[in-house]
Amino acid sequence: MSAPQPTARSRRLPPAERRQEIIEAAAAVALEEGLAAVTYRSVAARLGCAPGLVHHYFDAVEALEAEAFTHAVSTDFERTFQEVEELGDAVQGLRHMLRVWVSESPEPHKTVWLDAWYMAARKPRVHAAVDHAMRITHSRLVEVLDRGVREERFASHDPDALAWQLLTALDGVIVHSSIGVNQGIVDVRRTIAHFTETALGLERDALASAFDD
Repeated sequence: MSAPQPTARSRRLPPAERRQEIIEAAAAVALEEGLAAVTYRSVAARLGCAPGLVHHYFDAVEALEAEAFTHAVSTDFERTFQEVEELGDAVQGLRHMLRVWVSESPEPHKTVWLDAWYMAARKPRVHAAVDHAMRITHSRLVEVLDRGVREERFASHDPDALAWQLLTALDGVIVHSSIGVNQGIVDVRRTIAHFTETALGLERDALASAFDD
C-alpha cells in the first residue's frame, strides 16, 4: 500500500515558496476554468488545503486574480519571445510570433486575456496587472521590430507606435475568435499579416505565409 501524498496543508514551505505555489495553482484554475473561477475555495481545493491558507497570503480575491493572470500570460509570452529570439532573423521571428498569437479559435491563454480585460474595468488590481503585461509585451515587440531594422529586413518606421498598432489588432482578433465573430467571412490572420507587411516594407505574403495550410 503506497503512502499518502502530502497535501499543501501538511507540507511546510517557506512563505515565498508557499505564495508561489498558490499563484501557480490559481493560474491553472484560470487557464482551465476561466479567471472568474479563481476563488479562495477553488485554489484551496486544487492544493488540498483550507481556504484560510490561501486568504492568509492574499487579502482579497482580486489580488489572487491579478497574480493568476500575470503568471498565466507571462509564461506564455516569455516562451514565445524566447522562440522568436532563437530564429534566424527578424522576419522569421515575426512570422513565428504571428502564427502563435493569431488564431481563429479560442485558446486558454487568450481566453484569460479576455477575462482580464473585462475585469480590469471594475477591479483596480486586475487593471494594473493587465496594464503591466501590455507594456512588457509592447517593449518585447519593439525589440523584434528594432532587430528587423538593424538587420535591414524592415523598412525604417516608428517601432513604438507600430508595436501598439499591432497589439491593438491582435487584441481584436482575440475578441473575435473567442466569440466566433466573422468566422468564414474575414481571414483575420492574413489581414493582420498583410497590414504588418505593408508597414515594414516587406513583400506580399512574407508574413502571411505563416498561415499557409
